Amino acid sequence: THPGHPLPPARPVMAGPGPVRPAAPRPPAGGLYRRLGVAAGIGVLTISLTGCSMPASVELEQASKVSLRKDAVADLMKDWNKRNNKAIKANQPGRWDAEAWAQADSGPVLAKDQLTSTANKSFDVRDRPPTWVGVPGRVWSVQLHEYPMWAVVEVNVKGEKKAKLTRLAVYEQQDALSPWKVRSSLGVKKKAVPPEVEGAAPASAAVTKRVEEVAAKIDAYLEKPKRIDGLNGFKKLAAPGAEIAAYASDMGVDLVRTTAEPFDATSTRIVQTPEGALVMLDFTTDTIVGGQDGEWEWNPPYDEFRSRAGKNLSIRSAVSVAVLVPTDGDPSVLGVEYGEIMGAKVKN
Repeated sequence: THPGHPLPPARPVMAGPGPVRPAAPRPPAGGLYRRLGVAAGIGVLTISLTGCSMPASVELEQASKVSLRKDAVADLMKDWNKRNNKAIKANQPGRWDAEAWAQADSGPVLAKDQLTSTANKSFDVRDRPPTWVGVPGRVWSVQLHEYPMWAVVEVNVKGEKKAKLTRLAVYEQQDALSPWKVRSSLGVKKKAVPPEVEGAAPASAAVTKRVEEVAAKIDAYLEKPKRIDGLNGFKKLAAPGAEIAAYASDMGVDLVRTTAEPFDATSTRIVQTPEGALVMLDFTTDTIVGGQDGEWEWNPPYDEFRSRAGKNLSIRSAVSVAVLVPTDGDPSVLGVEYGEIMGAKVKN
């Protein structure tokens, strides 16, 4: 769901020596920044012609479709609201059914919601998450020749008054029989959002290359925050390990580092616009802390959803970033959203 639910206490607690409980490793996301929506639309098939013994190579144009039409978004949101609110009702005090989120979420949003439910259950949170209704606005869709279908949708909460802000969300549909689910969601300034586009053409090679360069810079920043020349608004990225680093220093921890990588193989979404491209990126960060004078562990109930291996502790987060990449001029970070997720990997 988006916006989020009540979160567990933000400040982690670390205790003294304890038994080692290695965390189950999660394999790194495959590949780097996969180029999405950049297929040329032409496929080469080898077929045998009737009456001939030699195969012939024939170029067939692959049919493409608009991933999400503007006139279909209202029905999409109506159906999604029902599934999302059903999941919210399954995540009330005493229940906290983390698996229920899969009926409305995918990707980073699913991972964040499932962590929140697990943490709320661990802390015996008594707050009741309210149901809410998402109201669709502008849509940025693309031409695709195969599933999954996806589009960027402007979504606001019915009855909520935020004149200067709006939310951009990536919705995706795995196949023709599957429901649309929300993958990522973040807040941006309304005036910074480019005009909507229906059925954008595949991103050009030049645009894709620029996006990959920007994504690589953001990835590097998430690991070691420092000024990024040629990227406006980079300070919105913050520093994923800053809070834990400050706290860890008070506890005598002498190891703090952050690693970053694409969330998965579909972490880059590009919508080409007349002025450039609207880009949605998803990352995973692991902030690792440890000490050389003894082993550390998470105090209960943090140990139920945060990882530990040997002397090291880890907090894993999903990071979604919206970037505007103009044809001319420097790209700009429009918005960023962090959320803790489970499955942190720790290397001794």
